[in-house]
Amino acid sequence: MINVFFQGRVKQKARLEEFACNVINELLPREFKREINIHVRFAKNLGAMGWCLKEDEETILIEVDNQLPVEMIVRTLAHELTHAKQYIRGELNATMTRWNRQEIPVGPRGGIKIAYRQQPWEVEAFQMEEFLTELLWEH
Repeated sequence: MINVFFQGRVKQKARLEEFACNVINELLPREFKREINIHVRFAKNLGAMGWCLKEDEETILIEVDNQLPVEMIVRTLAHELTHAKQYIRGELNATMTRWNRQEIPVGPRGGIKIAYRQQPWEVEAFQMEEFLTELLWEH
């Protein structure tokens, strides 16, 4: 079972919660036997639109900048929930050094050698952000 918990202040919170649940159902349609908790926190001044972190096997944390316009919050939620799906399915590991069982090249100081927009997990997240927003929000 996947549980989604919202924390913090944001406009249209109830609608965003419904959207997030619909996104999860679209990305992960089958029932999970293990319990997974996704905590979505809204905060100011994150320094990014949002981010996703796998805390452990049962917990994923997503933070989203609540100062963004609602349309950008929606897109960011779809993007970060796609990363949550990647962690849950084991497509991406927590250190972002493995994608679909393949090693990702890193530089001498540990940084990923692939440009941000070309990292395979980001390519998928940007594609799904667009698709999910059109499918589940704009109707």
